[in-house]
Amino acid sequence: MKVFYFLCLLTFICGQTHSSIPFLTHSVSAERSAQAGASGSFGTNFSFEFNPAFLNDARLMLNQQSWADGIRFYGAAGSFKLGMLSVGLFTKYHSVDGIELRGETPSIENKGEFSNFTAITGVSVSLQVMEKLTLGTTYKYSKDKLWVYERNVSLYDLGFLYQFSNNFAVYGALNNIESVKESTEYATVGARGVLSFISAGFEVQKFDKLYSYHLFLNKEINRFITLSGGYISGRKDRSWSVGLKLSLNAFNLVFSYLPHTYLADYKSIQFGVEL
Repeated sequence: MKVFYFLCLLTFICGQTHSSIPFLTHSVSAERSAQAGASGSFGTNFSFEFNPAFLNDARLMLNQQSWADGIRFYGAAGSFKLGMLSVGLFTKYHSVDGIELRGETPSIENKGEFSNFTAITGVSVSLQVMEKLTLGTTYKYSKDKLWVYERNVSLYDLGFLYQFSNNFAVYGALNNIESVKESTEYATVGARGVLSFISAGFEVQKFDKLYSYHLFLNKEINRFITLSGGYISGRKDRSWSVGLKLSLNAFNLVFSYLPHTYLADYKSIQFGVEL
């Protein structure tokens, strides 16, 4: 499994001129993972990581995910008000240990092991330009290392949020823009609303030339327990997700599970504080 993962990463890093690493589309938020990976997911989920227009109140969140032996993911995010602007900061780190090196041709002989890591740090800013319209932008710096290959790259996101009412909104974003000469590889557009008994949304995601469709749901059982889930169409590697959020005053704990067809399943634990 790790060998396959290594080959995928090597293809992405060496075979592309700009940032095509799937890790860039993986969130530090367990709530986003629980809600079909939708950037417009509900809750204190730091959607601004993929759409800076979602920036709001001051919050703090820490996330740790362990996908399989030797594969780790860590993330943290926070947001606050600065005058008329909303500002958010996030960072995430992904590593794969114990990747076996077997030479240029297929071989059962293990000639050694090495590691891979990707580290990303970003800052987001948003401004409510009209009563119902919020615009935002993100700058992020990515550092990748795989075996002897290294790459450092600056990327940008642009996003909008139009709130028709307290119960319905549409949104969209262009992500991982490397320069004005390159077309974005990752983009989202969606709508979400609050019904009388449940919160629901639908989102379309574009990654490279592939499109996927995400239905996500969120139900607050009481002030302590919230359930969430989602369904994904158009992806061969994943199709559904579930999550549980436990809240007590300003503190919350989120568990999410997103099965993966080829790699290890995403199992995430998130701790959050609303300041």
